[in-house]
Amino acid sequence: MWPATRTPDESALRDSTIARFQRWAADRYGVAPDGYDALWAWSVADPVVFWAAVWDFFALGERRDGPVRDDVPMPGTGWFAGTRVNLAAAVLAPGAGEDVAVVGV
Repeated sequence: MWPATRTPDESALRDSTIARFQRWAADRYGVAPDGYDALWAWSVADPVVFWAAVWDFFALGERRDGPVRDDVPMPGTGWFAGTRVNLAAAVLAPGAGEDVAVVGV
């Protein structure tokens, strides 16, 4: 494993997007707000609900009424059948004025 090049302070960790998602999921779905491992466990135990929650939290747009996931096993699983996402709009959506954007090429 590579050594960490940066360790964020407690404020940055608390205000990170993944921490905000976890608090949001805890409020709506009862997911334990115990860090990354709890989110990973939820994503494996109930991937349909997890990915629907990710979609809703990030406000990726309107979803079709169909299932979040089809019955085909991984790696050929279909997600959000019939739904379209504008990736550029999702990735480049404006943030708050103090947000930092990091762009790598």
